[in-house]
Amino acid sequence: MPIFFLRLTKGLAEASAFILDSSNKAEVVRVLQKNLRLSKSEESEASYKVLRLMTSLEMAPNPAAFKTVQRIVARVNPKIAQVDLDQIIDDSFVRALETSGFMGELRKK
Repeated sequence: MPIFFLRLTKGLAEASAFILDSSNKAEVVRVLQKNLRLSKSEESEASYKVLRLMTSLEMAPNPAAFKTVQRIVARVNPKIAQVDLDQIIDDSFVRALETSGFMGELRKK
């Protein structure tokens, strides 16, 4: 398992946990405001609420979502329909983090 992908998955999990921790709200809002170039506090607050709704610690790939995307893209490129998603979706990075207890510790926070 390439260490890069494990570290990337770990970083994404840590970022998600940071966003979900309400004590980090001010910092998350500041980053949103800066990077989305939001000038109104109402926009920043709304963006924060949407981000919190969209963020999850469920890091494993969702095969059903990939199959939906595959069906849509296959309309443009029919060869995509021939790809066996079960052969290319890899959840070993998330499983490694679950097995090590890393994800469990993040969920406790």
